[in-house]
Amino acid sequence: MSQSLLQRSSVTYAASISGLGPRWQMALAFFADMDGESIQKDLVCYNAAINTCERRSCWQVAISLLERIPRADAISFGAVISACANGLAWPVALHLLFKTMAAASVATTAVTVGAAISACGNSFQWHLALQVLQRARSDKVKLDAVVYNASIAACETAWHMALEIFGRMPVAQLHPSIVTYNSIISACEQGRQWQACSMLLNDMRLAGLQSKEAFGSAILACAREQAWQTALSLCGAMSLQSVQKDADVCSSAMVACEAGGRFRVAAELLSDAAFLTQSELQWR
Repeated sequence: MSQSLLQRSSVTYAASISGLGPRWQMALAFFADMDGESIQKDLVCYNAAINTCERRSCWQVAISLLERIPRADAISFGAVISACANGLAWPVALHLLFKTMAAASVATTAVTVGAAISACGNSFQWHLALQVLQRARSDKVKLDAVVYNASIAACETAWHMALEIFGRMPVAQLHPSIVTYNSIISACEQGRQWQACSMLLNDMRLAGLQSKEAFGSAILACAREQAWQTALSLCGAMSLQSVQKDADVCSSAMVACEAGGRFRVAAELLSDAAFLTQSELQWR
């Protein structure tokens, strides 16, 4: 009977800790209360506590909790590495992935790989992110679209590498999502590759996907390279696909038209941007 009560209490605490969400300090205090109640902390409770640290980038606390787990699993490591990613602690994330997990005989998973890649990407270490991806592929880790999305996002300032990773997805039998296209088009925009942005948007259309963010990045790329005709064409495509334009999109198209000497159209877009800005302010 006492064993059953103990299990129920442990489950109750784990659920309560998870339910506190972003209130990480309260969640950790609740976790500490288990000692006073003489309730054994099981792996589920530890993972719940670590998850609260992940959401608040408290990677030092997450590692402290990890070290206290009798036998951590891949979920534990994934959450701690994610906390490191959010806290820009990429060296710690890589040490956990390549050293600590191996020492603990915990197999690498797509979650831990993706978290480590995000840790590198968040700190603009795209070349390290690619090394993590390559090693995971060499080790035959079963990777999913989330890992590839993280890799593309990590290469946001290296558009040529982002396109290379994007091109590998069909070979891995993975389908690009809206998240994938947003990331790859953003990378191409930063590289001023407006033609690639336009082609990727067409691929999105053929796949039945729509994204205002992707259109915005592509039109911004056109503005930077004075490709006003393509910018206007993309604005028209947004209307045809019922994708709502915002003030930023209109402003980018306006800049492209000004650079191309299309001042009348630029004036119309400026008016549209002003109207949309006012509408956005009213909805806040």
